[in-house]
Amino acid sequence: MGLANFIMTVAAVDDVVVLARSDVKQFASIFHRYVRHIRNRLKEESIVASQYAFFDVNIDGGKAKQVFGSVV
Repeated sequence: MGLANFIMTVAAVDDVVVLARSDVKQFASIFHRYVRHIRNRLKEESIVASQYAFFDVNIDGGKAKQVFGSVV
């Protein structure tokens, strides 16, 4: 009876380890996918922001002027 209890305990612990391992792998893949998605969104937003950051609207003339350049 003691041997059967030991085998059942080892089998149960093994099942828990296998389930935890698969959960960790699944969590890691989801986490990497989210990180990739966030990184791509930040890259897209920075590209769009860099396109609009160089120009500013002049309220008086209604023309676009360069903010960081020498042309005003």
